[in-house]
Amino acid sequence: MAEHELHYVKPWTVARDWELYRPWLEMVPLNGLYDLGELKRSLVAAERHLWAIWEVDHSVAEMSIVACVVTSTFEYQLLKVGRINLCGGRDMVRWLNLVPELEQAFRDEGCDRVEVYGRRGWERVLDGYKLQACVLAKELR
Repeated sequence: MAEHELHYVKPWTVARDWELYRPWLEMVPLNGLYDLGELKRSLVAAERHLWAIWEVDHSVAEMSIVACVVTSTFEYQLLKVGRINLCGGRDMVRWLNLVPELEQAFRDEGCDRVEVYGRRGWERVLDGYKLQACVLAKELR
């Protein structure tokens, strides 16, 4: 039986192993907010953080990536938040239980809150999270 593990991707390995992660990030609707080249640069520069979710089958000693998550932190005047900026992958119900590990990583960085940027469907699957704001956008160009 396969297990799932969350692994932080060290910034200096992102460029070397980019082709492992790129397909998962390409799955995310970027909505004109991100460019993959710029995203890669920000991950290498440690301005954002990349996490890989690996499916591990110990019975046959195999590992494969099933999702990638991009995070960052932001400081408001009164609190520091960890942000889940992007998440692309497959078989989410099999690895959703790893979210508390990501929350702990944010706690370890001194964050007081987690913010998730994504589609409204995340509200249904993330336990303990509630909708706090709505982002409205209008293209000006």
